[in-house]
Amino acid sequence: MSNDVQVHPEKSAPGGLFYPDHRIQLLCTRENIPVVVLAEAMAAYAKQNSVFLHGFTPPGFGHWNENGHRVAGELIADRLCREIPMTTRAIF
Repeated sequence: MSNDVQVHPEKSAPGGLFYPDHRIQLLCTRENIPVVVLAEAMAAYAKQNSVFLHGFTPPGFGHWNENGHRVAGELIADRLCREIPMTTRAIF
């Protein structure tokens, strides 16, 4: 997930905003739990493309909007496609 302040395209997110994401990633890695951490990748996308991934009115705040859902879905799909062997994917 991401929080609106983490992925605002017009503001720089200090590294501390991603601290919870890093902690979850460390825990999951240590416990061998698959995890996809989205906030930093979504922040980079938002800044590079000058697009809001959260909010409707006003843009930039609240829940994911259409762009946020699309970007998150693409990031998750990319990760799954890289990690699931081709022979397994053929079953689905």
